[in-house]
Amino acid sequence: MEHQPLVTVVTGYYNRKENVTESVGSVLNQSYQNIEYIIFDDCSTDGTREELEKFEDGRMHLIRHDYNMGFTNGLIHAISKARGEYIAIHDAGDLSFTDRIKKQVEFLENDEGIGLAGCLVENYDYEHRLLEKIIGSTGRISDPLILAENNVFTHGEVMFRKSIYDKVGGYDSFFKYTQDHDLWSRMIRECDFYVIDEVLYRRCKFRDSVSTNNFRRLQQSIYREIIINKIYKEYSGERDVVEKYGVAEFLDIKKSDRISHRFNRLASYMEKNDYPSTIVYRNYKKSLQFQKSFIRRLILLMKLIRTRIRR
Repeated sequence: MEHQPLVTVVTGYYNRKENVTESVGSVLNQSYQNIEYIIFDDCSTDGTREELEKFEDGRMHLIRHDYNMGFTNGLIHAISKARGEYIAIHDAGDLSFTDRIKKQVEFLENDEGIGLAGCLVENYDYEHRLLEKIIGSTGRISDPLILAENNVFTHGEVMFRKSIYDKVGGYDSFFKYTQDHDLWSRMIRECDFYVIDEVLYRRCKFRDSVSTNNFRRLQQSIYREIIINKIYKEYSGERDVVEKYGVAEFLDIKKSDRISHRFNRLASYMEKNDYPSTIVYRNYKKSLQFQKSFIRRLILLMKLIRTRIRR
C-alpha cells in the first residue's frame, strides 16, 4: 500500500546551489517524518539540479522543468501534484528548524478554524550573519485589513490547508512577485491564521534575491500596491478585481498616487539604466494612468512625449 503523507513540503529552485545540502537536509531531517517533499528546478544553469539529484530519499520528488516557467507557475504545478492534507512552503536556501513541521501540524490539527500557521523567523544574510529576529505579531489573525498594512508572513515559513488553498483558487499566475500576499488576502476570508510564538525558520537573503535587488524590489512594490488596493475594495463590498478581470485589473483599479509613484520610479530606473525605450514608455504610461494630481499628470505626460521621441 502506498504511503500517504499528511504534509507536502514544496520548494522551488533556480540557480541557488550554495545552500542546497543544508537547506534540503533541514526538511528531510524534521522531527515530524510523515511528509513528502516536492522540489522543482526551474532550469537552473549553475549546477543546482546536479546537487539536488545527489539526494536519495524516497520522500523527495524532483520535478525538472523543460523551460523556465517562473516561480509562481512552478508552485502551482508542484502543489497540483501534492498528496498531503497540509502544504508547507520552504524557500530555496532557507532552513526549517527541526520541530517546525511538527509544531505547525499540531496547531492545524487542534483547531479546524486555523487554515494557515506561521512562526517567528530569523533573517540571515548570504554570509550567514544574523540580521534580525522578526518579532512581529503572534497568535491568531482574523482581520483581513491587517494584510493591507503589510504581509505578516515570510513565504517560506507557512503551512496551510490544501482544502482552503483549492477553495480560493490557489496561487494566481498573474503575480510574478508577492504571490503569497495575494493568496493570504483570499485565504483569510475563509479561515483564521496563527503565528506560533517561536523561531522555527531561518530566511537567508542572497545576493540575487528580490529583497537585495533594487529593480526587483520596485517591481515587487507595484504588485504589493495592487494587492493592498484590492483588499480595501473587497472590504468595501466590491468584487476582487484580479479575479474579475485577470491581467486587465489595471482597468478597474482606482487612481492611486502610491501606485503611480511606483511605476514612475520603475520607469526612471529603467531610463537611467538604458532599458529599451518601449518598456520605459509603457511604465511611464501606467504611472500616468494612476496619477490623481493634474500637475503631476502634466509632468508625466512630458516624460511620455520625451520617451516617445526617443523610440
